[in-house]
Amino acid sequence: MKNYLLAAVYLFGFLFFLLVRILLKRITVNKNLRNMRELNGTDRYEYITWFDEEGLVGINLTNHAEVKLLYQSLKRVVETEQILAVVTRGSQFQPVFKKDLEQRELEDLLAFLQSRNKKLKIIRMKHKK
Repeated sequence: MKNYLLAAVYLFGFLFFLLVRILLKRITVNKNLRNMRELNGTDRYEYITWFDEEGLVGINLTNHAEVKLLYQSLKRVVETEQILAVVTRGSQFQPVFKKDLEQRELEDLLAFLQSRNKKLKIIRMKHKK
């Protein structure tokens, strides 16, 4: 009986850890989007984004901010329904809007990013239909 109880406690702990980890990623992306809305006072953003030899360059046309994220500093890319959220080890966040990308281009981009940073994690969030 004692072994079953111990196994149940370990299983519950593992499932709890897994659930927290998954939810934390989702909450982080949504929180960053909310912060962007509050900071800029708008729900619309215009970005110019491109990829060069060193990393991702993004210019926010809404607030005229510019960012360069080096490939080796990238930690993960979270794919949501509308964006790719490119996140660095320092928790910087750059959205890449998917509306102008076809599925093949999207897959090629993700493969390119992984070729530049072998440790990069790709997280695909389930899309609402």
